[in-house]
Amino acid sequence: MREALFDFLVEYCANDIASIFLRDKKLFVTNKAECYSYEVENNVVVKSVEDKFACDHEEADTRIIYHLSKLEASRIAMVKASDTDILVIILGNIHKLEPLEIFLSIYSRI
Repeated sequence: MREALFDFLVEYCANDIASIFLRDKKLFVTNKAECYSYEVENNVVVKSVEDKFACDHEEADTRIIYHLSKLEASRIAMVKASDTDILVIILGNIHKLEPLEIFLSIYSRI
């Protein structure tokens, strides 16, 4: 069931209606070991395979760090997480992630 949801999301984000929430942002979505990016060009959503972000890490926390480590220098990244584990992992690896500007949003699952 969960796999079907992610398969659906990978295809749904490629729909041009997604341009409403994408605007000038670039969205990265991972599904299994694959990574895709979505961005709007001339009001059309363009889906691309992002080979450099392909990853088979099972845990999302380590997958996030892997993806951050692959970003180009001087980029800005926003990470949203539901627990503090990711904060601790990012702080433990921050020396590998410079000179990124990382914004982290921790929210509660109440």
